[in-house]
Amino acid sequence: MAVASLVLGIIGLLLALVPSFSVTQIVGLLLGVVALILGVVARKGATEQGQPTGMATAGIVLGIIAAVLSALIFATCQMCMRRVGDRMEDVGREFRKGMQEAVEKARREQERERRRNEKAGEKLRQVQEQRAP
Repeated sequence: MAVASLVLGIIGLLLALVPSFSVTQIVGLLLGVVALILGVVARKGATEQGQPTGMATAGIVLGIIAAVLSALIFATCQMCMRRVGDRMEDVGREFRKGMQEAVEKARREQERERRRNEKAGEKLRQVQEQRAP
């Protein structure tokens, strides 16, 4: 069990450091906890039998480091993702506001152009009426 604890602690630590969308950190956390449990059980058994406890202790230490590091990286990633999400909402609001303003400006411009065309049409009719015999 000491070897399993050591191996799971190493794998958990490596997974904690792999950049992903928090999936590997969750697996790293779980492996770290399992490594910790196996290490404690292995160390207790080794102590009772008078065996060396170094490998079990290393598994415990790596399990703790993997679990803590995974939890910290997971929490940090979640906070960053929440902030990015908030900023994206702000960008979306600003974009919608800008689009609405652009649409309103285009409508006003169209209305001005329509009025100019009407005035030009009126003047053209007046000129044509004056020239007509």
